[in-house]
Amino acid sequence: AIFSLENGQFAEAETYYQRVLPLYEARLGLEDSTTQACMGQMATVYLHQEKPAEAEAILRRQATAREQTAGEADPTAVEIWQKIALTDLAQEKWEQAAEVYQHLLAIYERMSGSDRPETVQHLDLLAFTYMQQNRFEQANEVLQRALEIRERSLGTGHPDVAASLIKLAELTLAQKQPDMAESLLQRAMSIYMRSQMSDPLALSVIFDSLALASLERGLSEQAEAFAETASSLRSIGAPANGIGNE
Repeated sequence: AIFSLENGQFAEAETYYQRVLPLYEARLGLEDSTTQACMGQMATVYLHQEKPAEAEAILRRQATAREQTAGEADPTAVEIWQKIALTDLAQEKWEQAAEVYQHLLAIYERMSGSDRPETVQHLDLLAFTYMQQNRFEQANEVLQRALEIRERSLGTGHPDVAASLIKLAELTLAQKQPDMAESLLQRAMSIYMRSQMSDPLALSVIFDSLALASLERGLSEQAEAFAETASSLRSIGAPANGIGNE
């Protein structure tokens, strides 16, 4: 099975793992590390064959077994849950992905507190799953919390704070609130313009969103100008301190 996996013979590897895994479960039990490793390898085989549903099912079994033997804060268990969330996202199973991210958030907060980068990253991902379900109020609550954590831990002028503002702007655009979106985007723009870490691609995202906000307000010429600026930033880049220096 391992030979087939390492040599890219995934269909053949799947056949072997389907024979091997029940033997491990029967003789060693789910709590055994060898059994759990076999589950992970089998999930890898499924993912290589673009079978996310099958991969998710075996990963959930592996995660549950790992938590029972090593505790939910075990790094390996956490890593497995992260893989499960990705398979849910790949299948557009937004509700299931949200549940996984809620589980991971609870773990991170118990392990290291609410201000850790891992916590904020998973808040962003949780908000994304809410937006895909049109659960805008819940998405707003999560994104506001992420923004507050970043402002408290990094300072209000940090580029990561700008990234949070952009996400909030995208949410308000989805709710047909272009004025509020534009205000958030201008705040993000101001942060990037003052930052030594400004990124042309990040700036292009702002201008793309400004274009959408302008279209929503019926300002087609302004929207076109913003879109052209975004395209220029993506294609030729921008000075390190931002734009507007011509």
